[in-house]
Order: sequence, then C-alpha cells, then structure tokens
Amino acid sequence: MPLHRITQFVNVLLVGLTLLLNSCGKQDTILDPVPSQEIEELNAVWATEPTPHIIRDIAVAGGSAAMIAAVYEYGGLQIYDFNGDQISDIAPLGIQVLSNGKVLRINDRNLIVFFGVATDSTLNIYSFGYGLNVPVKIDFPIEIRGKVLGVCLDTETKSVSNARIAYWTTLNPLRPVIGTISTIENKFIWSEENSSYQDEPFGSCFFNQNKLKTDETGTRVTEIFSRDGKLSTLVLMKSGRISSTNSSSLSRQFIIREGITIKVPTQPTSLTALAYPSKGGYPNGAILIAGETSPNNSQIIFIDAGPILDAQ
Repeated sequence: MPLHRITQFVNVLLVGLTLLLNSCGKQDTILDPVPSQEIEELNAVWATEPTPHIIRDIAVAGGSAAMIAAVYEYGGLQIYDFNGDQISDIAPLGIQVLSNGKVLRINDRNLIVFFGVATDSTLNIYSFGYGLNVPVKIDFPIEIRGKVLGVCLDTETKSVSNARIAYWTTLNPLRPVIGTISTIENKFIWSEENSSYQDEPFGSCFFNQNKLKTDETGTRVTEIFSRDGKLSTLVLMKSGRISSTNSSSLSRQFIIREGITIKVPTQPTSLTALAYPSKGGYPNGAILIAGETSPNNSQIIFIDAGPILDAQ
C-alpha cells in the first residue's frame, strides 16, 4: 500500500478513536466565546505536500474530473487532484482571485474552466483539461469598463454548454453584474441579466438557490450540497473556525481537529468545498482550506464534510 494511503488510513482510524473518546465523556477544552452555540469538530484527514509557493486562493471544480486550483502569492496557477497530487505545471498567469470552476465544452472537448480576476483587475477565463500541461488564459468575451473587484460562479448550473457568474467593478461597486457565458460554435457568448443594487459595498459573493448573495466583509464564503440537494453555506471566520448555515437557517461553528500527520493552519487564507468528489475517496464530501502550516510553508488541507452534510 502506498505511504500516503497508509497515512490516510491512519487518519481515518484517528477520527474513529476521537469519536469513541468523546462518547466516553472526554471534556472539551475549547473556550467557547459564544456560550449559546456549541463548538463542534471537523476532522482533517489529508493534506498536500508543502506547495512550491505561499497560497493566495484555492478553488474546486466537480464532475468526473474533480480538481483543485491553487493560486500562489505571486499570481501563478497550478492544478491538483483530490489525492493532493500536482497534475499541472505552474502557469504564471498573474491571478489575484479565482471562482470555483465547472466543465464547459470547448472545441468539442470537455474542459474545466475557472473565472478569475487578474492582478491588473481584468476578468478572465482560465481553462485546464485534456491535452494541456498547464492552465491557459482565455480572454473574457466582452470589454468590461472599470476594474473588476471580484467574481463568483453559480455552481448549481450543471449544463456543459454554459456557466452563470457574477462580478462587480470599481465603476459600480453596489451593482453586481450577473450573466451567462455560453459556448456556441466554439465561441464564448455573454448574456447579461437584470440585477439589483446592493444596500452597501460588498467584498464577496455566492449563489444560493440561483439567487445572488453578497457579503460586506469579504469573508471567504462557499456552499456545499447534500445528496438530496440541500444546501449549506460555509464561512471561513477570522478565528480559523468554519461557520455553517443550512437551508433551515440552522447555524453551527466548527473547529478543525488535526490528524496524526496533518497540521492545520492557524490562520487559513482560503476556503472551498465539494460534495462527493468523484476522486480521492471522500464519500462524505470534502471541505478544503489553505494556509501556512509552518513558516513559509503552505498546504491544502482536506476535511471530512460528513458532520455538516449529515445534519442537513
């Protein structure tokens, strides 16, 4: 058995042992700053090796080609699989922030695309898949006035012929632009929807049941679905905890428990999630965080999403 599989098996055993100890009355030593809300635990079960550079952002794409995109501090982009292995070289694309990705059919091939804001504040499409050794940049199909501040993807859109996104700019920071990118005859076509002004400036966005939601603080927000389609919204808190709110408005807070060989960043910088990825052995779904686990060493940490999805 390969060493990393043995290590993953040991971490799974640790999860079972932890649950056994808790059931025997082990006291929780975490000080709860919110007495009315119990602090629960999520278990880190796997991690990449230290990445070549400090990670600025991470994103995931699902489907049969589930993969992770890591944006490094200087703007480079590298792709990992759900075993935590690098599957691309680093592309120096000058990326600042990246949305989650999805499959689009381009030139008669199914490729993974992510939408991202470059360090020059332009909105671009970044693609990776069959026949590519590195991710490539594709120009957005329309000219956008102003500097793009952020972008998010509607992960509920499953068609391989289109992707629904939202972005906002410095020229109109209170009004997100929502639209759909379609692939027609191997060309990208942009169709814009009507959108509403927000009450105050916002720093991040996500879609919930096809409706755009914004967050004023710029906190890392992502969503994850259970097998029966119920949605939980996850927020990476400044404390390093993860907050979860399900479709019934039940809110919970989690700390992340380290594995035997898995360290957890004290101040994670990025959060994303994918329910039931087709690869990597995560039957309960995976939550991913990134950050420094030791000075100047970043890792992507894989967390069992079961406790969140099981309580939907």
